[in-house]
Amino acid sequence: MAPMMAVMLTGQRIMLIITQWLVYPLTLILLGVTLHPIPTWNFSAFRGVPSAGDFLMSVWMIILVLTFAFNHSPAIS
Repeated sequence: MAPMMAVMLTGQRIMLIITQWLVYPLTLILLGVTLHPIPTWNFSAFRGVPSAGDFLMSVWMIILVLTFAFNHSPAIS
């Protein structure tokens, strides 16, 4: 945190250059975290049909997650 504040105090251009380069390692970390659990995937859930109640509960949970995911207030602030 302190190095970023020091960069911000020295100038916006330097801060932008550093944050642009931070994108690449963060993208690689995200890729690694995404690919790591693939060998443990279980596709048995695709063989059965859920009951109506289970299906509606899943849809309800998906709507809540999508609402949270598309909430732009943290980015705006």
